[in-house]
Amino acid sequence: MNTGTNAIERLMAAGISSRTTLDDALRISAVRHMAEQEKSALGAGLFGVVAIALAALFRDHGAWLGPVLALRLLCMAHTYTICVDILALIEADKPHGAALKRFERAMIINGLSWGLVLWPIGGAFFTGMPTLIIILTALVSMSLLVLAIAIERRSMLCAIGGFAVSALAPMILAIQSLGLLPLIGSIGFVLAIAVYGARHGELVRGWLRVRIENQQLAETLGETNARLSEALSTAERMAEEDSLTGLLNRRAFEKYAGDLLLATGQDRNVYLLLADLDRFKAINDNFGHAIGDVVLELTSEVMMDTCGPDAVCARWGGEEFLIAMAAPDRASAESVIQSLTAGIRAVSWRLGIEGIAVSASFGLSHWRLDEDMDAAVARADGAMYRVKSARQHHRLAG
Repeated sequence: MNTGTNAIERLMAAGISSRTTLDDALRISAVRHMAEQEKSALGAGLFGVVAIALAALFRDHGAWLGPVLALRLLCMAHTYTICVDILALIEADKPHGAALKRFERAMIINGLSWGLVLWPIGGAFFTGMPTLIIILTALVSMSLLVLAIAIERRSMLCAIGGFAVSALAPMILAIQSLGLLPLIGSIGFVLAIAVYGARHGELVRGWLRVRIENQQLAETLGETNARLSEALSTAERMAEEDSLTGLLNRRAFEKYAGDLLLATGQDRNVYLLLADLDRFKAINDNFGHAIGDVVLELTSEVMMDTCGPDAVCARWGGEEFLIAMAAPDRASAESVIQSLTAGIRAVSWRLGIEGIAVSASFGLSHWRLDEDMDAAVARADGAMYRVKSARQHHRLAG
């Protein structure tokens, strides 16, 4: 009986979703395993036919089991093809009621073939090897009954009915010579198989129900954990990002810029680049804050595209942006300023609004490893205001 139980334990590997109903889950699992069992039993059955044929050379009574086992092989093959058809229909989400009716009829034939091994020859029942085969057949029958219950409850009754007819018929016909004892024993044997198969089948159904519910719970918990993890990641990202531009905020910049400084090797330096949009207040006053927000968003895109993923970019406050980047020397860092200047000026024509000219003033400072970041930012801020002041004087002089 462990054969049927261990097979159904492989339910979770059979591709059954936790949302599958209990009846469908039982049916898929049982049909799949019965197909596997009947397919593997065909090879063993062929070996049995050969063994019985050889035994028949030495024992007259053994010859009867050859045709019986051959019939069993046909039953196994028939059951296997029906199971394959049921699986194909279930997986294709097609009606499979007709296939289940065929399965019930196949179980009747199976039951009849199981009982044939009990038939006597010349009024004498088999002993020795045939008796062993009868016992093994009964054990396999109980295993199949458990699977049959899971596929269709009436299938077990069909199999038991067929078995009872074929097994008890010769005893009833020979009751005058055999007496009541063999008949009573055979009836008890049939009832024992029926009761044991039914009880064990129901236990398997209950056990499988728990397995399916546990899988449902596990999937639900997994989905909940995934949503919580996603929500946590979103919250962490929102806590680090500027809501308008998507750049880092001050607190996150201090963390990631510090990591960049510690990770930079001796052959490279870290530079802080402070940018301030020129005449941004006039854009807000003359065109509205909505247009000003678009200018900030487009400027942030220019900075991320120009500086690349290795740089740390942040909206420092208002219209100010701060960038930490690793560069081999100051000239390389200053070349980034040139690219940013061209990109920010291109924001004007991307807006397509007459009267808006977007530009920025930059201040650059070398951030030393033994230096506090505030000091390096202050130097960049001073450099930026010197550039901005020089531009204002130039415009006034012009």
